[in-house]
Amino acid sequence: MRYLLIAALLFTASEQAHAFGQKKMNLSEVKGVTETQLVQSPEAAKLSLMVRGKGAEFLFRTLKEKRTEQIGSAALELAGNVNNTHWTVQGKQVVCSRIQNKKSKKEDYACAFELDEKGSVAGNVEPFSPNLFNLVKTKTQAKLFPKKKQSRGLASAAIPHPTSAYAMYDKPGAKNESEDTLFVFHGPVATEIMGFLTMHDSSSFRLGGASGVRGREISCVAAKKAGDPDRCALVVSLSDGSVSTRKNPLFK
Repeated sequence: MRYLLIAALLFTASEQAHAFGQKKMNLSEVKGVTETQLVQSPEAAKLSLMVRGKGAEFLFRTLKEKRTEQIGSAALELAGNVNNTHWTVQGKQVVCSRIQNKKSKKEDYACAFELDEKGSVAGNVEPFSPNLFNLVKTKTQAKLFPKKKQSRGLASAAIPHPTSAYAMYDKPGAKNESEDTLFVFHGPVATEIMGFLTMHDSSSFRLGGASGVRGREISCVAAKKAGDPDRCALVVSLSDGSVSTRKNPLFK
């Protein structure tokens, strides 16, 4: 029943086998706005990504890990501690958080990943970390973080860019039995990830006539023609929050 309710809330009405290169998959796109910020650490060879909005909500709500309430977090201080709660679910390679106002029922969801120079993924970053990510600029319709003068210091962090999120399932018609989430980063975020992987320990490949670059757990393809976006794909298991390359269409 829990999956039926989540599916009714988050999935698009259409259900079909999508093509990603030469690989066809059974996917249902998570409806609503999903955005990603990417911040490169100046001290170390790593990228921090925060996925925000409906894709993060789907992952938070379906991960089977234990949720923990965050008391006195930095994000709560920015949003305001009165009536707001902050809950986090820690997967093996992803952290997802929800901040919710108990009176208005407004809520904001985010998940965070960290990429190292080998393209491996770690969930060491709290998504709502105001010293790293910009929590104000967003199109996800979240209204928990007020626009204050003090928050202008966050403007140095990258602004959010559109991302697609999909529930993955093995058999046609089985979208309520989703076992994984596919995130497709496209446009500026994907271009930055590709540049980061190219500078470090990555391998190149070709898929459907497009050139690609692959880290250990994330893979990207460049635009084939003008006007197309670069794309990167990352698959997260809903059972434990681990990253799957076996189901990633850009690892085939």
